[in-house]
Amino acid sequence: MTVRKRSPGDRIQASLDVLQLQSSRTHLYELLRRDTSFVIDPVLFSMMSALDNIGPLRITALAREVGLDRQAVSRRMAHLERADLVERGPDPYDRRSILLQLTGTGRAELEHIQREIAQLIDRQLASWPEGEAERFAIQLERFVDGVRGPWLSSAPADFHSVRVGDDGR
Repeated sequence: MTVRKRSPGDRIQASLDVLQLQSSRTHLYELLRRDTSFVIDPVLFSMMSALDNIGPLRITALAREVGLDRQAVSRRMAHLERADLVERGPDPYDRRSILLQLTGTGRAELEHIQREIAQLIDRQLASWPEGEAERFAIQLERFVDGVRGPWLSSAPADFHSVRVGDDGR
């Protein structure tokens, strides 16, 4: 029997599968809860990250981004709104629709959490040979930049991303 050598794509895909598992994300957030002041659960963090990375979104687009149904996102969004982390605003392209966006408080909290996650990752990478973590970061950024365009350009029609201050012109 011939054993096929796994391509880099095979190996990266398998690694991404592990990172996407709920158990992997839960483990990361448990480490953060134990070692830091982290208080937002993984789903809320994913919702806030999507709004930060993409910009204001309709609830249906946000639900698609985080892999939940509209009702689940709506329930979670209420928690973020009560904490003044997210706010609703009118969609400039369709006044009947609402866009969700981070508040200033929400952006500050997300940046704080992201710094703590980065410190956790830095601790994990500290044992790597000198220069290897930097090369990995550069290569991962290059990979993400290469796939980001096709993902966003194939977004559904209701996937509005309107940056604050963007008047659509």
